[in-house]
Amino acid sequence: MRKYFLIFKNAIREGMIYRIDTLTFLFSEILIFFSLFYLWSSAYGESVTIGNYSLKEMLFYYLAAHFILLTAKNNEITWMIGEEIRMGSFNIFLVQPLDYSKYILFYILGKSFFNTLIFTSAFCVIFIFFGQYLDPPNEISRYIYFIISVGLGFFIHFFFNYIIGLSTFWLGMIQGIIFSFWSTSSLLEGSIVPLDLLPDFLQRINDFLPFKYTVFVPISILNGKIDPDLALFLIPVFWILFLFFLSKFIFKKGIKRYEGFGI
Repeated sequence: MRKYFLIFKNAIREGMIYRIDTLTFLFSEILIFFSLFYLWSSAYGESVTIGNYSLKEMLFYYLAAHFILLTAKNNEITWMIGEEIRMGSFNIFLVQPLDYSKYILFYILGKSFFNTLIFTSAFCVIFIFFGQYLDPPNEISRYIYFIISVGLGFFIHFFFNYIIGLSTFWLGMIQGIIFSFWSTSSLLEGSIVPLDLLPDFLQRINDFLPFKYTVFVPISILNGKIDPDLALFLIPVFWILFLFFLSKFIFKKGIKRYEGFGI
């Protein structure tokens, strides 16, 4: 495991190298929330609620959703895997004793750990200035269930992005698939709008998919709109196991088609 821990540490160091880029991104995220604050304040106007969300609850929802997207949604690995396969740098994993899925996992865990440290500070700044306009829960248990749920959502995102990256073995270029997946999953996971504000037919379709367990369910547990239930944790575990074995199958098939560009 030592070699994978080194990959984890190197991913953290990589984030620390580009400090100006990180600080710029950090500042932009604070500005984005300021914009969201004024947007939703105007949208509510004289209204007390939209759906079953007060203004404070809506702002807190978007703050929590944004935090999840910045720390647990590992979209960059699709580009990373796609480029390694397409450009031939994947060849090194054919001759070195590294499990490719573990290499990608520990790399993105390092990135997520670094992002969590950095963006937690940004959200502390937001709470200092906008705490009176937010409605965070007081129960410690909800934060614990939230962290567990976000962790499960991390692995759902990971395996989806990993599988899409592996599709490069067959397709060569996957930009179109990436953008289609990102736009669809953003809607179905609840990062664009809370899922309970969507039409009933979309909510029913979403019940058969894993996306809501990555953003909407963790936040709904945190803000008290859903009580923690064993099924809310077992269902994402089922999806993680399904995607794990599917990724193993796709990887084995893809290796057989790999033409080894760059050898």
